[in-house]
Amino acid sequence: MTLEEENQCLREIVAHVNEGIILTDQACQITIFNPAKEKMERMSAQEVLGKVSWDAYSHSSWELSEHRQVFDSGVPILNAYRPHAYVSETPIYIHYSTYPVVRQGEVIGVYTISRNEGILRELLYETIEHKRLLSREDGPHSELIGMAKGTHFTFSDMVGTSQAMKTLVREAQTVAPLHTPVLITGETGDVEPQYLRSDQTGRPGPLSHTGI
Repeated sequence: MTLEEENQCLREIVAHVNEGIILTDQACQITIFNPAKEKMERMSAQEVLGKVSWDAYSHSSWELSEHRQVFDSGVPILNAYRPHAYVSETPIYIHYSTYPVVRQGEVIGVYTISRNEGILRELLYETIEHKRLLSREDGPHSELIGMAKGTHFTFSDMVGTSQAMKTLVREAQTVAPLHTPVLITGETGDVEPQYLRSDQTGRPGPLSHTGI
């Protein structure tokens, strides 16, 4: 494999991994901004490639630039958690680590790898739902097995196609197996009693709800 072919392979890998990757050169200009990074920080590679990093990020500066700091010191920044990108002044927090690229004792670039928390959340939700399904037994009333007295609903009974409803159900599934007490609030007549009963399935901790 030639050096050109190897470089092409590496770029293909970077383009398809789920982690966000940004690479800057010796002038702190952005040379790689992969699709996962675009999605994570809601920025376009076309808009930032070739720009100095603190010009690409509206809330950054020469003094605040972590890529410049790592380039100057040669010391990586490990397991950090803070925002770099903002959407309508709302910060987008990410976990990341930033490393220098060293060749023959000289730093020639700096790159950051950001964790895709969206993928981790999806896997968590899938694991919780899979665990819930495995705990059910066969039978005509299997959906009621293990439920607290008075429980008549499961999460599968919740009907809704909006992103807000899907997010609400997933958050309820996340806390369902926990021992921590949960308070569910909402206006009288809302669906919180149904969520309360769904959440009680196999749940060790107490739940309560109040109408407002």
